[in-house]
Amino acid sequence: MKEAFQIEVYAHDGIYLGNKQVAAGLERYLIEHPTEIGSGQKLLAGRVLADFSVCDTLYDDNDKLVLPRRFLLDGVEQEEVFAGAVCVVLCDIPDGTLAPVEGAVLYLHTKEEAEEPVAVRSAFPMNDPEIQQTAEEIARLANPRRIYLISHKTNQSSGQLISFKLALIVADDTRSISELECFLYTAVDSAYPYDLVLYTETEWASLSQDDRTFAASIAKTGTLLYEGGAEA
Repeated sequence: MKEAFQIEVYAHDGIYLGNKQVAAGLERYLIEHPTEIGSGQKLLAGRVLADFSVCDTLYDDNDKLVLPRRFLLDGVEQEEVFAGAVCVVLCDIPDGTLAPVEGAVLYLHTKEEAEEPVAVRSAFPMNDPEIQQTAEEIARLANPRRIYLISHKTNQSSGQLISFKLALIVADDTRSISELECFLYTAVDSAYPYDLVLYTETEWASLSQDDRTFAASIAKTGTLLYEGGAEA
């Protein structure tokens, strides 16, 4: 089990829960550094326990999804944070709201995954139809331009699939990337936990050509599971 973030304050709809001193500091911070907060987004203030980014998915003790969107650190918005930092996380929680107590911890993957030794591979496990089935259901609901398999985790001893991560390239006129992602998490059931990373066509066209980006890594090593619609 990899601990990623320790919550001190949980804020939503103008309500601040948790450490009162930290909550007061968060209110002052938002006044001094006006921040656009998306509809339904929550704010978590606390300490980073392990490096993670907006491409990662966090879970609470009840395996509820927490999707980080941006990090606020020293008045600057960032897309990744590192262990030891104190920051604010703007996030989406598809299943509703958290009910954390001060000091609650978020994890980089489910506790069930952590209990099994895993190996990470980038090739598509052709003998397991669950990934392809999930990709096809996502394609039916979201009509993306492309779907890539980024990686999957398996049990080292049994070879059984544990979890997987997909990248979607969607149309530029998609109304809200975050809303689409939340919808897919709730609408698409899978026998295994999965993570999604979404790019618009324009973002993908630019980022996939830059070797420093995660998108470029996906373009080079990911497995194309679905292609449809306009050229991505």
